[in-house]
Amino acid sequence: MPTGDVSPLKMAPGSEPWVAVLLMWLGYSLAVGLAARAVVPLPRPLGTFATVLIGLVGVTMGPLALEWGYFRQTISPLRPEAFVAAVAVSVLVLLAYRFSMVLGRQETTSRRSPGEKTVTERVPSSPPQC
Repeated sequence: MPTGDVSPLKMAPGSEPWVAVLLMWLGYSLAVGLAARAVVPLPRPLGTFATVLIGLVGVTMGPLALEWGYFRQTISPLRPEAFVAAVAVSVLVLLAYRFSMVLGRQETTSRRSPGEKTVTERVPSSPPQC
């Protein structure tokens, strides 16, 4: 067993450009998601996966919205106006998420009186019966 010899990762021929494109989209989605999170502060932090997912929605829908509404031509997602549109769509997604959190919180708090504390009880589960 040779020591110090590190073999490079073997990939199928022609797959290197696809890997590069995938990594570029993930990085671009992360940048858009972070920019949107800087605009819309959330009470609870989001994880990296959620940030990339929100950015991916923005990166996909932002340039499409520009194509449909403004330019009427194919637009590259890497143009500055496409980046702004992607951040705007991601901000809308985050605002919808925050609005749904507020509505969910109002539903649960409306059942309590103002001075009452929330207590969660664990109910022991019964064993399955055959």
